[in-house]
Amino acid sequence: MALYKFKAADQNSVIFSEKIEAETESDVHNHIKARNLIPIEIKKVGILDFGSIVRSPSTTARSKECAVVAQQISFLIDAGMPITKCMELVMKKTRNKKLIKSFAFINSSILKGDSFFTALDASGAFPKFFVHMTQVGEQSGKLSYTMQKLNTYYLKEQKQKDALAAAMLYPSIVTVLMLCVITVALLFVVPNYSRMFEASGQALPLITQILIDVSNFFVNNSSYLLLFVILILLSVSLFLKTDRMKKTICYLKLQNPIYLKTTNLRFAQSTSLLLDSGLDVVASLEIAKQVLENSVLGLEIDNSISKIKSGSSLSQALKTVRYFDESLLSFIELGEETGRLAETIAKSAEFFESETEELITRVNKLIEPMITLILGTVLALVMLAIMLPTFYMANNF
Repeated sequence: MALYKFKAADQNSVIFSEKIEAETESDVHNHIKARNLIPIEIKKVGILDFGSIVRSPSTTARSKECAVVAQQISFLIDAGMPITKCMELVMKKTRNKKLIKSFAFINSSILKGDSFFTALDASGAFPKFFVHMTQVGEQSGKLSYTMQKLNTYYLKEQKQKDALAAAMLYPSIVTVLMLCVITVALLFVVPNYSRMFEASGQALPLITQILIDVSNFFVNNSSYLLLFVILILLSVSLFLKTDRMKKTICYLKLQNPIYLKTTNLRFAQSTSLLLDSGLDVVASLEIAKQVLENSVLGLEIDNSISKIKSGSSLSQALKTVRYFDESLLSFIELGEETGRLAETIAKSAEFFESETEELITRVNKLIEPMITLILGTVLALVMLAIMLPTFYMANNF
């Protein structure tokens, strides 16, 4: 992903320039044409004009940091402080070194005459959704109100991430412990018992013989196995960076019920906030599509945007998106009928938030006993394989 700066003209021949993140220059052309603009000049921007700060291709601010920054800016603006003073105070409260450099760059850009939105976008320190919402708030004169909305949005997003992390914590810990126990048993415990069983000269049970053979394989080929694992990890990491694999991963994510429910939630939250800020439906979908960060879903939303431009309603256009829940479409249709689209979509976000929490809790309750059962079964088999010959030897003795 690179940063491009382009100049374009609208139907009234008004020329303006913007910066945008895109994979290729062709993507920038498509973006300009989608907005019914005439491209004049496109340049790839690599290094920012501020000391040695190089623009990072990924954002450095996490959801919690975005929420805190938005809240602080909102309070300071309400107190009557200019945006440059706001940035100075926010910078003093920040512990993230990368964000401190970004805030310094933003403040420097504003002092040079750039708008807050332009400086924020050029810094590359915040998500595109945060940047676009800032642009809307700045241009409408409601920056403080917009920051309050962003604070609420990112607090909810952080809550969702924490819930998912908590749901995965127990299975992850148990799985790692299980792998560690099995590895120690195969490399150190079983070889000692194996020598003792061989010295006794008695026939071993099938389960014990299988365990010893597996242990011998790991002990005799440990260096080759380690090299094989490293090569596999390197190959997978390189393969994951290909466009085809990225698209496949995006598709597989959409088959996950929790991810799908969370995606519907994020779409409802972001779209309602954008519409409430005064953006039209097409612009809101363009930005919401970037928030979802899924290329497969993004293509389907692009098709919906084309249909809306051709005269379709939002609810009709989104029916072609396979991954949106029927209840979400029903909320949108109701909002169009009542003329309260943003408010109704916000209500659907509350509905999906409740459903997502319930689904995570349900899945977590299902996974925990399953993981415990699998771990107990594996350990029981290992213990059985070791103890059976021991009992035979004790009886014979």
